[in-house]
Amino acid sequence: MATLRAFLDHDGHWQATAAALRVHVNTLRNRLAKIAELTGRDTARTADRVDLFLALRAADMA
Repeated sequence: MATLRAFLDHDGHWQATAAALRVHVNTLRNRLAKIAELTGRDTARTADRVDLFLALRAADMA
């Protein structure tokens, strides 16, 4: 969840997200691929990013 949250907080910018997480950009790509596999959502699509964002916010409220 931390990786997804960072990616969304950095507006989908790979380099900025990788730097914030202190990982290589390929590590970030692998993590996001795993998130896509688990959720069925594509972080490259705006609609899917919105769904993921809302899911994170709902989890924060729970």
